[in-house]
Amino acid sequence: MTTELQPCGTHGAYLRHVRAKEDACDACKAANAAYMKGLRDARPGYLARAVRSAKARQAALRLLAERHPVEFASLLEAARWEAGLR
Repeated sequence: MTTELQPCGTHGAYLRHVRAKEDACDACKAANAAYMKGLRDARPGYLARAVRSAKARQAALRLLAERHPVEFASLLEAARWEAGLR
């Protein structure tokens, strides 16, 4: 069974851009922004929870880096290579 690709200007097409590791077109960026606004409007505490979660994740990463500096540095370097940052 084949699935029809959603056209640019939809949230699905935005996700397709992201999965392909390419810059999303303006129409898809606008569709994603509208989708995310809808999520935030439907779930009032969403953004506050997301910020707290990100802060907790960063704190955990700092602790891991302190406790396992060599392994953390190695993993970070590998992730940078994979992301094309080196």
